[in-house]
Amino acid sequence: MYEPELKEYCRKACRELQCGRTRRQKFRDFVAASARDYLEQRPEAAFAELEAALGQPEEAAREFMASLPEGTAQSWRRARSRRNAVLIGAAGALIAVLAGLVIWYYCVRGVYTKTVTITYYEMDESMTPEEMLAAMPTARPIED
Repeated sequence: MYEPELKEYCRKACRELQCGRTRRQKFRDFVAASARDYLEQRPEAAFAELEAALGQPEEAAREFMASLPEGTAQSWRRARSRRNAVLIGAAGALIAVLAGLVIWYYCVRGVYTKTVTITYYEMDESMTPEEMLAAMPTARPIED
């Protein structure tokens, strides 16, 4: 009957919850069941009356957290901080790899190593062109 109002009530209360999704869903189910029970007894009740019976969203969330077993909130916080640390580490590693690739690309792009050997031969100016060609060594491929 008051679906949008109950959704808003649960949304406000879930901000205060220090637990995982399954516990939040249990809280929503508990609120929906409590509202249904209240409305069965008083079908003509307005949402303000229902909210007064359920209590303020923040109070309901605190009471729900108090009803959980000891250490549930702490274990959930540790799991959340571990997950955040892993995500931050993965994002940092990805950024480092991308930065390395960009640096490598700009440093190496278009740079090829080629060795050229230039040898000067002393030739006598009195030699004819045919004699000069005969005195020069033959060309051979460059060895890598």
